[in-house]
Amino acid sequence: MRQLSRHDSRLLNRDVSHGNRSSTGVYVYDPSALPGGELSFDDILDHIERRLHTSPIFSRKLVEVPFDLDRPYWVTDEYFELEDHVRHVALPKPGNWQQFCTLVARIHSRPLDLSRPLWELYVVEGLDRIAKFPVGSFAILTKVHHAAIGRETGAEIMAGLHDFSAQSETPAPSFTCVSQGSTDPAELLLRTSVRYAVSPLRVLHPVNKIVSQIMPSTVKFYGSQLIHQKHKKISLTRFNREVTSRRVWESRSYDLDGIRAIKEAVPGATVHDVVLAICSGALARYLLSKQELPEKSLIGLVPVALAKSGSGRKISFFRRSLHTEIADPLERLTAISQESASSDYMGSAISARELMDINQYSPSETLALASRTLSAKLAKNVDFQPLAHCCITNVPGTQKPLFLKGAKMVYASGLAPLSDGLGLVITANSYNGRLHISPTSCREILPHIDEFVQYLDDSYAAFQVAASRPEKKIKRDWYEVTGIVRDVEREGEELANNRGEHLEPQLLHTLLEGRVLAELAAFPLTLPLLRGLPRGDGHPVMVLPGFSADDTTTKVLRYFLKKQGYSVQTWGFRRNTGLAGNIEERVAERVKKLAQRSGRKVSLVGHSLGGLISRYVAHDLPDCVRQVITVGSPNGLDPKGSNVSNFLARSYGAANPEIMIRGANLHMTKARLERWHNSPMVPLTSIYSRTDGIVHWSSCLDPEDHEFSQNVRVPSSHIGMVHHPMTLWVIADRLAQPEGEWRAFREQSLYSLWQKLLNPLELLL
Repeated sequence: MRQLSRHDSRLLNRDVSHGNRSSTGVYVYDPSALPGGELSFDDILDHIERRLHTSPIFSRKLVEVPFDLDRPYWVTDEYFELEDHVRHVALPKPGNWQQFCTLVARIHSRPLDLSRPLWELYVVEGLDRIAKFPVGSFAILTKVHHAAIGRETGAEIMAGLHDFSAQSETPAPSFTCVSQGSTDPAELLLRTSVRYAVSPLRVLHPVNKIVSQIMPSTVKFYGSQLIHQKHKKISLTRFNREVTSRRVWESRSYDLDGIRAIKEAVPGATVHDVVLAICSGALARYLLSKQELPEKSLIGLVPVALAKSGSGRKISFFRRSLHTEIADPLERLTAISQESASSDYMGSAISARELMDINQYSPSETLALASRTLSAKLAKNVDFQPLAHCCITNVPGTQKPLFLKGAKMVYASGLAPLSDGLGLVITANSYNGRLHISPTSCREILPHIDEFVQYLDDSYAAFQVAASRPEKKIKRDWYEVTGIVRDVEREGEELANNRGEHLEPQLLHTLLEGRVLAELAAFPLTLPLLRGLPRGDGHPVMVLPGFSADDTTTKVLRYFLKKQGYSVQTWGFRRNTGLAGNIEERVAERVKKLAQRSGRKVSLVGHSLGGLISRYVAHDLPDCVRQVITVGSPNGLDPKGSNVSNFLARSYGAANPEIMIRGANLHMTKARLERWHNSPMVPLTSIYSRTDGIVHWSSCLDPEDHEFSQNVRVPSSHIGMVHHPMTLWVIADRLAQPEGEWRAFREQSLYSLWQKLLNPLELLL
C-alpha cells in the first residue's frame, strides 16, 4: 500500500469544480479495414478488459485517512467494475465538428469521482458528418487525474491499448482484481500514529490541506499585495483571468512536411520553434482584433522533457518570449529559434526522436506529465502574479500508425487543465505525418474559439508564403555563408581604413575591466553632487543595452535619468543578441510609435552595440529622434577594433559554423554597412574611454565633420561606462539642451577634478 506523495496531495487538494486537475486524450480511429468495417462497443470493452493488467492505474483508488490526519493511500479497488469507467456516447445529429468539440470540452470539464480509480474512458460514435474523419470512425477520450499520473503511467496505458500492427498480439490474460492494503479506518489511524512518531511534522498535514483549499480566495482578496517574487510582472490579458467550468476546445491539423519546410527557411530552427511561432502569430492577431495586444511580447510557459541521471526523465516548464511584437513571420521564427539555441536547458533536453518512441514517451503520457507539472507549478503559485500569458505544449509522437484491435488511429490530440490566471493552454501533437494544434480555454475567456483557430490557419498560411519566397530564405550552404561574412568583414575594414589606422584594445585594459564594481560603488557616493545637474524637460529617452546585455545593465542610468525628470523607456527587446532579425528596424518602429504617442522627439542613449543601433535609427528617422548619445560604441565599425567583434569574427568565420548559420544578419550589404557607419543628421555625442578594454577608444570616435557631433572622454572601463558618474554627468548635460539648440560640452573645473579623483588609472595608462 503506497501513500500519495506530497506533490500529488497538493494537486488533489487544489481540485476545484472550475479547475479540476485532469488531462484528456482525444483519439479517433478508422475501423474500415476490419471485417464488416466496424468495431462494436462490446469489442472495445473486451479489448480494454484484456489489457487492464498492463497498468495498476486501472484498478487503484485513493483512501483517505480519517479526519485527514495524513495523506491518502493508494489501494486496489476490490469492487472495481470496468463499466463504471468506460462510457458509450453518440454525437447528436447532425454530428458535425462543432458538436464534437463541444462534447469533448464538456467531458473534460467534468470532475472525476475521487472514490473510484481516477480515470474514465469515453467511446464516441456518430462522427460520420465530420469531413476530416473517414466515414464510420469512432473516438476514444481518455481522462486521467494528475494525481494518478506517474512517470510510466501514460506509456503503460498507450502501449497497453495499442499495437503497431493491425493484427493484434496474442490476447493478454483476463484482468483479476487482487486486494492490496487494508482500508480499515482503525488500521489507517494506527499507521498514521506510527508515521507521526517517526516524523512529527506530519501533524501539520490537516493544516496544509486547509491552507491549500482556502489559499485561492485568500490570495484573491489580497491579490494586489501578493506578487510572485521569482518572476517579473507581465502585462495581463484576457487569458489571465479567473477561469470557469465552461470549457471550450478546438483543433487544427497541418501537414508535418509543411511544418518542416517552414523550419528549413530559418537554419537552426526546430519544429518546436515553428509551433511557437505559429501560435504566436495567432495570439497576436486575435488580441489585436480585440485591441488588447500588449506592447511587450506575450510570454508562454513551455514544457521541456529533461533527461535525468539513470532511467526516467523530468518535465520542467520555462518562460519563453513569443515575440508577438514582430510582425514578419520568418523574423519572428528567427528570434524564437535564437532564444531556444541560447537557452541553457536545451543541453539536457530529450530529443524529439527519443520522444517519438511510444514505449518510452507516448504523446498522451508526455502531455499528461507536462500538464501535471504545470498543475503543480500553478498550485504553488495559486493566484499570485501569473507566470505567463498562456501555456504551449508540443509533444512529438510516433510517426508510425497505431492500431486499437485492428482499427487505425487517424487523429491524436489532448486537453490540459486550466487554472486561475492561466486560462489558455495550447497543445500540439504530431502523429503519423500530421501536426494537431488544439487550444483549450473557457467560454468567458475565449468566447469565439472558432475565430482563434482561424487565426492559427492564417498564421500557418503566412509562414508557408514566407518560406516559399527564395529571397526570404537564409542561405544554408556553408561556403556561401562564410563568403558573405568575409565580404562584410572586408567592406567593414575598407570603411575603417578610410577613418585611419585601426588598433586592438590593449590586453592590460581588458584585464582592468574588473574595476566595474568600484565604478558602480561610486554612483551612490556621487549622487548628491549629480543631483545638482540640469533638470530635464520630460521628453522621452530610450536607453539601449550593449551586446549580450539586457535592461538590467542600464538600470542605474535609467534610475538617474528618471530622477532628472525624463520619461525613460527601455528598448523593449530583452537581451541584445546582435543584429539578428533586423533588430535596428524593430527598434526604429518602436521609436516611431513612442514619438507619435508622446508628440515629442525621442533621445536615444545606447551603450556599446546599443549605440550603433541608436545611430541607425536616427539615420532613418531624423524627424523622430532628438539626439543620439553613444557610450563606448564602436562607431568606426572596425572589425579589429573590438575584442567582441574579434571573438565573433573567429566564431562566425570558421570555428563554429552552427552559430553562424543561426545568425540572421547574413543579408548585410555594403549599403547597410554605410548606413550604420554614416553619422545621422541629429546632434550626436560619443562618450569614450582611453582605457576601454573591450572597444579601442579610437573606434569610438565619431567623424568631426558633423557640425552637431562631439567626442567626450571619461575615465572608465567599457562595462562600467554606462553607470560611471562622469558618463552620467555628460548625458545629463547633453539631454538638458533645449530642442533645436546645440552647444558643445564644456569641461568645468569640478568635472576635471572628478576625472583625476575617480580614476587615477587614466593618468598612469
